[in-house]
Amino acid sequence: MTHPVWIWQYEQWPHFCWNDSNIISLLAHVRERQGELIGLMNGLGFDTQHRNALEVMTEDVLRNAEIEGMLLNPNHVRSSVAKHLGLDAAGMPEADHYTEGVVQILIDAVQKSSDPLTAERLFNWHAALFPTGRAGISPITVAAWRQGSEPMLVVSEAMGKEVVHYQAPDSDQVPQEMERFIQWINQESTIDPVLKAAIAHLWFVNIHPFDDGNGRLTRTITDMLLARADRMPMRFYSMSAAILRNKRGYYEILEYSGKHGLDITQWLIWFLQTMEDAISTAINNTQRVLQKSLFWQRHFSTSLNERQIKIINRLWDGLEGKLNTSKWAKMRADAGHPEPFNLKYIGVGNEDFVSTVFEERCLMISKAIKEKYPDIILCGTVGPFHAPSSDYVEGWKFANQHRDVFDMVDEHYYESVGWFLNNQHYYDHYDRTGPKGYLGEYAARVGKGGVDCALAEAVHLCNVERNADVVTMTSYAPLLSKNGHSNWSPDMMYFDNHRVDKTPSYYTQWLFGNYAGDNYISSVLKTHEAVANRIAASVVTDSKTGKRYLRIVNVLPVQVSLTLDGSLPVADTLKWQGFSGKPGQQRVKLLQGEMPENNIVLPPYSFYVMEI
Repeated sequence: MTHPVWIWQYEQWPHFCWNDSNIISLLAHVRERQGELIGLMNGLGFDTQHRNALEVMTEDVLRNAEIEGMLLNPNHVRSSVAKHLGLDAAGMPEADHYTEGVVQILIDAVQKSSDPLTAERLFNWHAALFPTGRAGISPITVAAWRQGSEPMLVVSEAMGKEVVHYQAPDSDQVPQEMERFIQWINQESTIDPVLKAAIAHLWFVNIHPFDDGNGRLTRTITDMLLARADRMPMRFYSMSAAILRNKRGYYEILEYSGKHGLDITQWLIWFLQTMEDAISTAINNTQRVLQKSLFWQRHFSTSLNERQIKIINRLWDGLEGKLNTSKWAKMRADAGHPEPFNLKYIGVGNEDFVSTVFEERCLMISKAIKEKYPDIILCGTVGPFHAPSSDYVEGWKFANQHRDVFDMVDEHYYESVGWFLNNQHYYDHYDRTGPKGYLGEYAARVGKGGVDCALAEAVHLCNVERNADVVTMTSYAPLLSKNGHSNWSPDMMYFDNHRVDKTPSYYTQWLFGNYAGDNYISSVLKTHEAVANRIAASVVTDSKTGKRYLRIVNVLPVQVSLTLDGSLPVADTLKWQGFSGKPGQQRVKLLQGEMPENNIVLPPYSFYVMEI
């Protein structure tokens, strides 16, 4: 008997199992946060509660579609949701027929969450997703289980180079599989309702019962079951929005779970962590609403004109910057900078899905900017991930096609320490004639960071400096976080009400920033092949001061001794600054000292910068 490849091929399918000890504390935490959010919502007035639900459910519809690369009109979605929640939709545009159908799916799932799930109900939802009977230009089977003898494959990459991520059960198995799934959904269970929602999500998407729309419907089923768990006829947190924030991780865990048997512990952990992210975001937003309400209660009798009230509300809701130029000029002058900032760079787009629609709009906006401000350096985007992600490939292709418009491209990626160490030649093969690169966001992402993360980032920056002809700028985006109040890790600095803690990654950035150069000096670091990716070096010169700096990173667990080859005139004694520590260590001290130029010694896990 051949070994099963896909999860549904295992003999015990669909009897999933998991390790309770790995999820029980996480589940308890999620349940606690869930109760905290519901308590906050119960503290809101009826109108405020419904307005909050309007925004959340609008976002849920938008992000559920966006995960699949579909962009809906936010105003149309909001108008439709408002109508179904019985809210005043005066002034909102009338939703189109398709949007109305998509919204009705969520409304039916959430407001009738206790109703049995049936095949007919799923067919109705599916028909609302595909009212024309087509997915794009391709005809599909609508309001019925998929048919045909061709295997249902989840693939990526271009035609002829397809990568198969998953294969679903054959079409003739689907009716039986769905009958079993629906029966399980409707029956009473001892499983925690949140876990039931997580299991249903994975189970449905692995059956893949329809020709198209399976992802959107599995997330709708999840919303239905979470509404049951919350016992609320409205949604106050958006799982789809949280999934979209980690879209790559979502597809990776689904692919992993579809190939690694019936133990779904890792999937449950991912689902619970994502749900905690969704709830935390909702709690933060709700607390802001409550604070706004309390503010106006305290200032009920304060005499304010209409314009003042409008500005204050805008501040509470998120200032969009609609103050006139003179106001901004006064604010700039009051801050000590009376002269204009002389803006040199402007970015268009940020981690966008590089679709045809995006390209059309991005090019239209970018050309208008270039026409008005021909000297501005215009920066495009290639999505949130590095090569070979689809947005990266399409984004760079688009930028290269319009080199007359885009001067540079903004790259973002967060990766493991290992990725940074093993990709030291990442920029070596970039096109030297195309738009320049701007490494706008990056970090070695492991927990709350540590010495190993900081050293990996230093290695990467050494190699970026070597490729400074194509990577003209970098910026470390995750700067600040209050202890205990963050949904992102790592950050460069952590603070509370009493102190600020600088991480090792802070000192990496500090050392590069304070010992910067504008000219790279070609150099070779000769090491044994076995440790080549664990040591990095860079030499730069500051043309204004004439100073020359050598950076050396040691990511080995042993001391390293180096000798300069004598091609550069150096002082007999070298002054250095830097740090060292152990992997995972989250606090270090910036040290300084001197060493002879003929015997440079770096301790284990260290980063030194020295003036030569």
